[in-house]
Amino acid sequence: MEHSLSEDDTFEQLKYIVKIDKYGVKRYYDDHMQLHREDGPAVVSPMGYKAWYIHGALQRREGEDTDLSFIAFTKLSKKS
Repeated sequence: MEHSLSEDDTFEQLKYIVKIDKYGVKRYYDDHMQLHREDGPAVVSPMGYKAWYIHGALQRREGEDTDLSFIAFTKLSKKS
């Protein structure tokens, strides 16, 4: 299935490494594959979870799924 990218999405992919897993969780990485995004959350799930990271360091998180089980899921599925 081919996806067309908006101009903003294309810019994001040039600025960051962006991966979307099979659950629809979008993650932004820096050149060292650490979660990183300067202008928004580095982890965004379709369920409303958002987490802000700067070079791998968690800055804050919000959303329905901010319990520890989702954090563990995020770390485990990062390898996908």
